[in-house]
Amino acid sequence: IDCLVGFNKMAGLDVCWCGDPCLAAKLREEKALPVRWLPRYRTYLRLEETVFGRDGDAELLILTESEQERIAQQYGTADDRMHLLPAGIDSTRFGPGAAGGEASIRRELGIDSTSLMVLSVGSSFRTKGVDRSLRAIARLPKTTRRLTEFVVVGNGDQRRFRRLAERLSIGDRVHFTGGRDDVADFYRAADVLLHPARTETAGHILLEAMICGLPVIVTENCGYAFHVRRAGAGLLCPHPFGQRRLDQLLAGALCDSDRDHWKKNALDYCEQTDLHSMVDRAADVIVARAERNRFDGSLQELRRAS
Repeated sequence: IDCLVGFNKMAGLDVCWCGDPCLAAKLREEKALPVRWLPRYRTYLRLEETVFGRDGDAELLILTESEQERIAQQYGTADDRMHLLPAGIDSTRFGPGAAGGEASIRRELGIDSTSLMVLSVGSSFRTKGVDRSLRAIARLPKTTRRLTEFVVVGNGDQRRFRRLAERLSIGDRVHFTGGRDDVADFYRAADVLLHPARTETAGHILLEAMICGLPVIVTENCGYAFHVRRAGAGLLCPHPFGQRRLDQLLAGALCDSDRDHWKKNALDYCEQTDLHSMVDRAADVIVARAERNRFDGSLQELRRAS
């Protein structure tokens, strides 16, 4: 074996895919201190240190700049071990779409062209902040609320969120579609992507929406939220989260002519930015490490032979 690649943090890895947040930083930011001393967390932290710590030599495949900064701050990890990957959006699924796809989505859902369509995409509805979105929609100004339809695309237990929508008196304006293969048409049919996630290491749906020209409202703690800021393609809800602030951002976005400007910014940014080559870049790192390991092994063989 020339190279050992892991998707969980463990000892002995040559390359580690860092799809989960740095646990030490997360515990420091979000958890009470005593949790760190529970056996389960002590074990996870010990494993993480074998990968991230100064004594480790694993190559780290990292998704966002913010996560790279957290790892370096927590462990003092050498820069040359951390490889920041571009996003890996499937260019065959997103981008210019077939004419009429967005119109068919609106017809299917019974949403006319004069209505405002707010979109949520993703499973794990609580993590994605669907409850936060429902409250923001319920608190829209009356005239805007009457024009607004909320569409949730993704798999998950809908019951709790349907009950919340009913309590908020917007049940007739909320549509749960389940998982869909034609999600790109939903991006093109909508007026705003609303993604007030509680946690999100990266957030591919933000980039998928931007590639389709859809403005985004997102909590700033999402990993790829920096793309929205850099592009000028929407609005960021500050962290720590405040429901009132999200309410204001959504109301402003739905009443604001800036949405056309955000759409243009999103399309321009996505044309100029590498959002697709994650797999190729990750493969380059893995192959380079395998070649290094093989060379080091050959060198050790020569030394033993001599």
